[in-house]
Amino acid sequence: MYRRFQNRRTVRAEFAIKPDYHIFSNSIQIILPVIKSDYKLNETEKKLLNILKINGSMTRNEIEKAAEIDKSKAIRGLNRLIEKKMIQKRDLGRGTKYEIV
Repeated sequence: MYRRFQNRRTVRAEFAIKPDYHIFSNSIQIILPVIKSDYKLNETEKKLLNILKINGSMTRNEIEKAAEIDKSKAIRGLNRLIEKKMIQKRDLGRGTKYEIV
């Protein structure tokens, strides 16, 4: 049972947004991230986000196959996630990959 809890903690730690630390000669500055929890994701966006969390960086075609959705639905979902700044595009052109920010 302890092992199962430990695995969940590890998974959460991988995706947690970490604060920035700046150490000066006479002080320490901690910059906390702004975490927005009011994102309203539809089922497709949730599915795409979970696939990217599990697999890391993927092409649109790989995401379509993993999510079992068509091209237009995948593009709409990915673009909405980019607008919400939850994912980003890496490498443009044929080799475009999507990854979590």
